[in-house]
Amino acid sequence: MQIEVLYFDHLVDKQKSSEELFQPLMHVSHDDLTRLFQSALYVPVIDEDSLVRGILTGQAAVFYREEEVYLADVSGMEMRNITPSETESVIVGPHDAFIESAETNLSLIRRRLRSNRLKVIRLEIGEVTKTPFFLLYLDGIANPDLVRSMIERIQRMEVDSVYDTHMLTQHIDDTALSLFPQFLTTERPEGAVSKLMEGRLIGILDHSPAVICAPTTIFEFFTSPDDYYQRWMVGTATRLLRYLAFIITTSLTALYVSLTSHHYEMI
Repeated sequence: MQIEVLYFDHLVDKQKSSEELFQPLMHVSHDDLTRLFQSALYVPVIDEDSLVRGILTGQAAVFYREEEVYLADVSGMEMRNITPSETESVIVGPHDAFIESAETNLSLIRRRLRSNRLKVIRLEIGEVTKTPFFLLYLDGIANPDLVRSMIERIQRMEVDSVYDTHMLTQHIDDTALSLFPQFLTTERPEGAVSKLMEGRLIGILDHSPAVICAPTTIFEFFTSPDDYYQRWMVGTATRLLRYLAFIITTSLTALYVSLTSHHYEMI
């Protein structure tokens, strides 16, 4: 009886692989091998592409005989712990933020939105990297045409790799030459959940700490997470001050310069 195990040493958890993979294989008898391979740890390989992809994602390939190949999930890639957001900090409210793991980001959303209406569609981006992308929406609230449009945009992409959601938005924008952002990005899970409740779509790209929200309007870029945790009068007044500051910055400043430099006689 000969069993071969193929894996990348820098992608697997050494303790997990030793306790759950190598020790049982070394101490199991030939008659109990079939029962061992029926456990949840071992997944039969369907084709060669699944085998290669599993090894590249940190799984170990177990070769038994010539026709039996299994994948064992003993991955142990390092990832950042859940920490407060540095770009969207708040005074009150939750302080957890998304990280670079798509599975962890999905769990942060499901902890806040325990509903069977939450649908998750898994896609892949990049002809070379095959980066996982998850599209989230609430069934019965989100527009089905919007969901189909987003899926078509992702599937039409012809790129070798995408590393971040900000890179992704440049490929799926309506107008590639536009200077203004057409997708809202956020690192806060409760912000993403609020967008889902409004019928928006959420896109989670693996290895990126920010998610995209679509569709969006210009008014959403004037909001802050603190607005939702303050009294409605305080939050509304703060938002109105932002609108006023924007108008003053874009119009009154230019008007003052034009009067003092070119039409000073009007003063």
